[in-house]
Amino acid sequence: IQKERNRRVALEQADPLSAPPVPYLRDIPDSIFDSEERLVEGTNKVVKSLDADRDGRPEMEKIYDNASGNLDRVSQDTNYDGLMDTQFEYNAAGEIVATVEDTDQDGAPDRWIAFEGGRGTRVEVDRNNDGTRDGFLSYSEGILASEEYDDDGDGVINRSVDYANKSRSVEREDRDGNGKVDFWTYY
Repeated sequence: IQKERNRRVALEQADPLSAPPVPYLRDIPDSIFDSEERLVEGTNKVVKSLDADRDGRPEMEKIYDNASGNLDRVSQDTNYDGLMDTQFEYNAAGEIVATVEDTDQDGAPDRWIAFEGGRGTRVEVDRNNDGTRDGFLSYSEGILASEEYDDDGDGVINRSVDYANKSRSVEREDRDGNGKVDFWTYY
């Protein structure tokens, strides 16, 4: 498994236009987790927590659907500051279908990734840390297909880039902010 993970990481690093691979999560034995049933978002869930350093703040939580027993999500504190900064969401088949990440460790999510078939299909980012998603990357067959950006923070896409054969093909911009494309660049 580690060899496959290393191969996927090397592939992603070698080609910045590649879709992000589904993260690899090490299988940690349930026997070292504390388990409790509690209300999560209005629904009874089984929550398994791992507080490895016993500081009272778990480094990992696994949340299971109480009715089906399926894993719903895993949250991790990747920098051990007491705040969960990465969340992995699962489907009924036990596959990771999305992640929510706080990449700058400020306590607020700033990157959302959707996965299908083992690769990322969409990445959304909050580039200026204002709490609003303003960058959107879409992938097709594992390769970057398009980018869209709200560069001025008004909630409207004002710059987009399409890709063909792993190269930029056209960039469209609304430079005067009227909501209409007024500048095209062809590659």
